[in-house]
Amino acid sequence: MTGQIPWEFSRLERLKDFNVANNRLSGQIPTFLQKFKADNFNNNSGLCGLPLRSCSEKLPAKRTSPVIPTAASVTGVSVVFLLGFAFWWFFVGSVPKEMVDTDESKWAKRMKGRFTQVSMFEKPISKIKLADLMLATNEFSTENIIGTGRTGTMYKATLPDGSLLAIKRLRPSAHTDKQFKSEMNTLGHLRHRNLVPLLGYCIAKGEKLLVYRHMPNGTLCGQLHASETE
Repeated sequence: MTGQIPWEFSRLERLKDFNVANNRLSGQIPTFLQKFKADNFNNNSGLCGLPLRSCSEKLPAKRTSPVIPTAASVTGVSVVFLLGFAFWWFFVGSVPKEMVDTDESKWAKRMKGRFTQVSMFEKPISKIKLADLMLATNEFSTENIIGTGRTGTMYKATLPDGSLLAIKRLRPSAHTDKQFKSEMNTLGHLRHRNLVPLLGYCIAKGEKLLVYRHMPNGTLCGQLHASETE
């Protein structure tokens, strides 16, 4: 990752951890992030300010470790976890499909027939309703479950034109609707090659849904631990 740390992260009031070590970030560390340990910012030669060196100090010239560029491509995705919304398909401690609650589909029946608009961040699919997601997931059928984790359950959605989306139903949390919308609007405008972009979200009948592009190669967790199951 390169560039400065976005000040928009200050809007994520429930951010518990933040780690961008081993990247190529630059500029001053925002005040609201200075509470985290120096280890969380190490190996970013252009970063300055607490908890690192003062921005008035000159950084001594040194050879760059060849390990850093390689590590950057891996640790760049850590921001996703640390935003408090393990996006998505970045499942932590995935649960077998068979362990999904048998009442999982009942909530979908309560949503049926609602014309709630889905808030989308990308123009090509800017107009989509909850009813469209219901149809695309066959009313969130268990057959369309991609996986489930600590933050919720992910469903595959097939649109009329054949394109695929991934819809995540979040588990209940202490977030108010206002907090949720604020954090989603921040995450929805973040773009990076190591981040799977959030396309949209929906709130209806106490349910919170996130919309992503479908990842045919599976989850990040599945890719990292595939060798352990082979």
